Amino acid sequence: MSFLVGIVLTLWTISLVFSAEMEHSKLTQHAEVRVHHIQGKSIAEIHRELLPVHSQSALSVSTIQCWYHKFEAGSHDISQKRTGGHVSKVTDEVLDKVRNLLEQDNTMCIHVIANRTGLSLCTVHHILWNKLKLQK
Repeated sequence: MSFLVGIVLTLWTISLVFSAEMEHSKLTQHAEVRVHHIQGKSIAEIHRELLPVHSQSALSVSTIQCWYHKFEAGSHDISQKRTGGHVSKVTDEVLDKVRNLLEQDNTMCIHVIANRTGLSLCTVHHILWNKLKLQK
């Protein structure tokens, strides 16, 4: 029994370390996006800079875009603050608007959806990936 407990604790510790490393990698990349933004690099250039360093764990272009726009708006914070009890601004009405646009044209890009709905690019990205579970 203690052998099994030891294995479970070891696996749990490994998962915590891996999770912490992933969060550290994201935080590092957010900082890199901030530095490249200050240097005046484009979103595409930033993505090309991150790929060789972070390979498969590199931030996606749309995630870089979200961070880039946060920095454009004056934010200096690179952490992903997760607050408990946060009320989502994504209502059923907003989801329906996005769904209807995609039903009209399922090749519509994120910029067009944002312009037509008045939502930010980050919110549209969140809706497509997390709410509607759509992928490229």
